[in-house]
Amino acid sequence: MIFKNDSSFTFRSAVKANAQPYKDDLLFLLGGMYFYNFDTVLSTMKSFGYNLDKYHEDNWKGKGVYVIGAGMNEYSVNQIWIDKEKLYIVRI
Repeated sequence: MIFKNDSSFTFRSAVKANAQPYKDDLLFLLGGMYFYNFDTVLSTMKSFGYNLDKYHEDNWKGKGVYVIGAGMNEYSVNQIWIDKEKLYIVRI
């Protein structure tokens, strides 16, 4: 299976068997969002269910993190945890 942009392609015996839309927040966050303008990134994140109006700081595995999409002690909603020092995603 190959993922490209917002699609997935399945191959069998080196021949494309299927192509279909595929939206995944992990793929988008780990690389896809860097190819879109900021407004598109915001609207896509909202479509994945992230509340971009909520934010707090917390600790994860002994390190400071920024938490986007959730208030303090709000764990049952979509959220992104970003390392404060190196600014990479540590938890979704």
